[in-house]
Amino acid sequence: MKIGIQKSVQETRALRYQGEFLSRDGVRWKVRLLQETDMPYPAVGEFHFPAEKPLVIEWKEVDKQEPVQASCATLTVVSKVDRQYIDLYTMEVGSVLLEVYRNGVLYWCGTMDTELYEEPFSYEKEYEVSMTFSDFAMLERINFSGTGARTLEDLLTDCIKSARLSAAYMTGGISCYVSTSMPDIPSDSNTFRELCLYSDNFYDEEEEPMTQREVLDEILRPFALRLLQRCGGLYLYDLNAFQTVFEPQLIEWQGTDAVLGVDNVYKNVDVSFSPYERTDLFKKDIDIRSFTKESTGVVYESTYDALFGPDLSFSFGLYTNNEVASGLTLNANARIYKINPLASGDESLGIAWRAQTDTKEESVCILQNGLGIGTDLMTFSKKIKILIPTTCGIAVPSMNYRSNLSLKIKLSLMLDGRYNPFKDAGTYNSKEEYEYWQNNVRALYVPVEIRLLDRDGKIAYSYVNVWGTNPCGGNWWKEDYGVNEVTGKPGRCVISFLNTGDATQGWDGGWKDCCTHDAVMTMGVTGDIHLENIMTATKTGAMYMDLPPNLFGHTLEIKIKSGIYKDAGVGSLGLKDDYSPLSAEDERHARWLLYQMPEIELLDGYKNNIDSKDISYTSWLNRSAREKLELNTVIGCGLRETNDRGLGVLLRSSTLAPVYEFTRQDTTMSLEKLLIGTIYSNYHRRMNVLSGTVKLLSDISTYTDRSEPGTYVLLSDVQNLIAGESEMKMVEVEPDNYEGVEYEETV
Repeated sequence: MKIGIQKSVQETRALRYQGEFLSRDGVRWKVRLLQETDMPYPAVGEFHFPAEKPLVIEWKEVDKQEPVQASCATLTVVSKVDRQYIDLYTMEVGSVLLEVYRNGVLYWCGTMDTELYEEPFSYEKEYEVSMTFSDFAMLERINFSGTGARTLEDLLTDCIKSARLSAAYMTGGISCYVSTSMPDIPSDSNTFRELCLYSDNFYDEEEEPMTQREVLDEILRPFALRLLQRCGGLYLYDLNAFQTVFEPQLIEWQGTDAVLGVDNVYKNVDVSFSPYERTDLFKKDIDIRSFTKESTGVVYESTYDALFGPDLSFSFGLYTNNEVASGLTLNANARIYKINPLASGDESLGIAWRAQTDTKEESVCILQNGLGIGTDLMTFSKKIKILIPTTCGIAVPSMNYRSNLSLKIKLSLMLDGRYNPFKDAGTYNSKEEYEYWQNNVRALYVPVEIRLLDRDGKIAYSYVNVWGTNPCGGNWWKEDYGVNEVTGKPGRCVISFLNTGDATQGWDGGWKDCCTHDAVMTMGVTGDIHLENIMTATKTGAMYMDLPPNLFGHTLEIKIKSGIYKDAGVGSLGLKDDYSPLSAEDERHARWLLYQMPEIELLDGYKNNIDSKDISYTSWLNRSAREKLELNTVIGCGLRETNDRGLGVLLRSSTLAPVYEFTRQDTTMSLEKLLIGTIYSNYHRRMNVLSGTVKLLSDISTYTDRSEPGTYVLLSDVQNLIAGESEMKMVEVEPDNYEGVEYEETV
């Protein structure tokens, strides 16, 4: 099987230097150095090589269960003039490529490490300069930047393209020797094309991405796969398949440094898989240290005794920054605010839409944005994955509460007319404005748009809890917000903010937490039940909504709009027909409109927190051994019993349904258990390790020895090309065997 690699950009490298040398056994080695340029170089320089070790290629030692066996090359050339090659180290990483040919056939390639350079400074010419190149080291410098659902094939080939190796590898692709398959598809199909993951799995909670090298390691590790460059090609294999494809080649020892040793034997093995359920969809603290302080003010509390003068109350600052938080876009007229308490108030940081401070003598409105319904205030443009377990594209029946999901939106708001919203209203603290809100407004509602998008980005649902001016029980409306065919009223959504005192109490300002909009409806139909009792009986402090069934691959978008609706039904129960935007008179009495940073969270069907736990599998290998082997994976199989929706759970590319089992060696079980089987087969007993100098290993193969027969794979290989020798270490391996493996599973 081959995995193709499609070139994403046109190759812009041109030949800069080249040279040839003969090894002691008559092999012709050619070296070509290509450098990125807009046009071909007018002349190609000639390399001159020293007699000893002009080129050494090294595969450093890694354990046989490590996913990537990277390699590097050290090229030594003679500088015929002073500082002939120093300009190569001023280029961008990846712009200089070394290609090595053996008898005219590509043998190895890698990019130059431009940060390592050293040459003699005491000589004018005819001195040796060493350059280092590597095949996969570049991946450690490049952060993952993928989005959406990506197949494992796409993730793998993206990593290979990022390494910027020879164009020949793009054409030849990756040769695969993989014995893992999916039970219900042909065994010769491309398993990596049949599987996909959400890219969000490779970002942490702070939206920091893994490197491309980390992504490469983690998509290979649970499959027990290894990737390496060898004899002019890229090879992806597992130890089980590798042994059946190649006939072991007999090694030819050189010299007298051969050593027989043994590999590690482990007492037991623990494989842990973290499904990585991102229940905190948005929870971001703003770091204002890099922000620009736009304006600031101090609120003074005037006292009755002029002898004491005004007392400091709290300081208020506004800040700007192009990027407030990953996944959040702010209205251009909004600002980040910061409150530092002095004599009153609490420390707070969030988003300001209207603000007023003073300069001792007079009040100054430093943000004068209107309070009427208008544009987007906060847009959560990051597509948030809602992962519902499915089977063949059909949602799993909700027999388990974990199969159901609900959404929690937490938002705190301050709309206040007082000069100091943290002190009682009075002669010197805007008593008139405070009484205006008490007498004219009972509840406030922030307009919001909540949508679910399908895999193609089309709007599948919009959440509605208001038809026209009439509130209703929240429900999901098919497609985008529209007009109810029965009532003829437009649908929309609001987040509710109510006082927590008596139902007849008017708006008393200060910080208010939002509540589920259904609580308002409950109040309207219960007649004489006070609001405080209703709020006690209903989940408060956040807006809750059940997500619709049959979601797979949907994404969530939330927009909090500028402006506010009001309920002016002071002195009575329920909402009135004057449920409407704030008026110009309302706006005149408003000094503050502040929002604390929102929080968005996924909950289970009972609106409780989802307790995400790692899945761990343990097995004994050899009870007489001392060491324990622990492996942690970030992708793998979910559990049918718990219907894991984690971002790391492998999904079918065609349906986005979780995959629970794979097959290897006629054994079908979870990927983690198959990995334990591979480890058991190769670490439960003493395996021979042979090391020493042998005739150059110039191919891709398994190996064997006359005195210690068996099948061996390379752990390390240092090739001196001009000498035609390899200083290698190889270890004995066995095919997968699952007899005697005892699994213990914990969640």
